[in-house]
Amino acid sequence: MMRWALVFLWPLAAAGDTLPRLTVEGGLAAGTASAMKPLAYSETLGVYLIERNDQRPNGSERSWNFYGKHLDLLGYFTLSTNAGISHENIQQAGEAPLDRRLAELATQAREKLESDPKSLDKVWADWQKLKSIACPVRAVQRAGSTDLLARDLIAAGIDTPLAPADARRGCSAPKPGSLRCFAGTDGNLVVVVPFKQDCGVSQELLVLYNPRNLEYLKEAQAGEAALKKNDVAGARKHLDRSLELEPTHAPAHFLHACVQARTGTAFRDGRAELEQILGSEEARQTWLPRIRTDPALANWRLDPEFPRWLLQFPTRTPTK
Repeated sequence: MMRWALVFLWPLAAAGDTLPRLTVEGGLAAGTASAMKPLAYSETLGVYLIERNDQRPNGSERSWNFYGKHLDLLGYFTLSTNAGISHENIQQAGEAPLDRRLAELATQAREKLESDPKSLDKVWADWQKLKSIACPVRAVQRAGSTDLLARDLIAAGIDTPLAPADARRGCSAPKPGSLRCFAGTDGNLVVVVPFKQDCGVSQELLVLYNPRNLEYLKEAQAGEAALKKNDVAGARKHLDRSLELEPTHAPAHFLHACVQARTGTAFRDGRAELEQILGSEEARQTWLPRIRTDPALANWRLDPEFPRWLLQFPTRTPTK
């Protein structure tokens, strides 16, 4: 079963950014298309239900996908293929076990698909339906990337490189289409971002956007800009405000650690700032390389405790 990585808006940012960097997959076969249809949200389970339809040169597939409240993929199951209704087991995407009620939902959906396919939506009738709304964000294409803008503030960046395999067959780089937005829960919006290539390839990415996030993101960006200008006091002010608005924003924690190191805070006293952003494999892959190389942390790396401290954060894949 082909699966493309789906994306969400407020995870850890890439190593050099305060904004998340997403990537459109390249090198897909001509005649490949994926389409996302946000359906509903379960407040009880904390789960989004997204229907996905894949078309490939060798067949088609319709599936239901389960996402956590931050649009982290939890699992999925195939409803049907061009060969008929599927009876494959539900697939788990993350490490946490899926709630048994999701497996029950999969069984009910397949039964309904056999008996009364036109009323398939009754299976999730007690979930909160995601209603289509006007999009408060827009896509702006740039060379090799696409930015999602809310007013004049970048809400997400999506890399759209031309894969070598696509270049060899004369295929264009992915180009964004019209966004579709759906009202979620707690002010969140699920944004469907479509991309097309002129060699018969299309795919859609999912982004979770909340207007409340603009302010803390804006403060984090201002803090980074101030730090680059050596305005350490200004950087601290903006980063303190960013973390006040969103205490879990990893880029702001990293930049705040940089400010501490630049202003003479000892490594022993400031390392807790970094420990907050190293709690998962993904986080360590993102931040350990920068912790080892960023000039702002040079004094901390001279501390004899620094090498021993790093050993507390092993990774499955070695980082440089």
